[in-house]
Amino acid sequence: MDGLSSSADHTAMGRTLIGENERRFGTVVRKLRLAKGFTQEAFADHLGIDRSYQGRIERGETSVTLHKIGLIATALGLAKWELLKKVGE
Repeated sequence: MDGLSSSADHTAMGRTLIGENERRFGTVVRKLRLAKGFTQEAFADHLGIDRSYQGRIERGETSVTLHKIGLIATALGLAKWELLKKVGE
């Protein structure tokens, strides 16, 4: 083998495998959302996104754009860097 991974190495049951960063981000967002008293549906509505997409974010099943990170951070009363710092802790 040449050391390069195939696309099959990165999928499971037709879905892209999630990375540790996405899982950690999702876990932190869920924790902070709950601390603010938002339901997942209310938080998604506040962000202007679908509840199922918010669920995928919180489960770490999707990568989030910087724009969405900014929206999430603002909704949680944080700056982007503060949110990302919490993910790294």
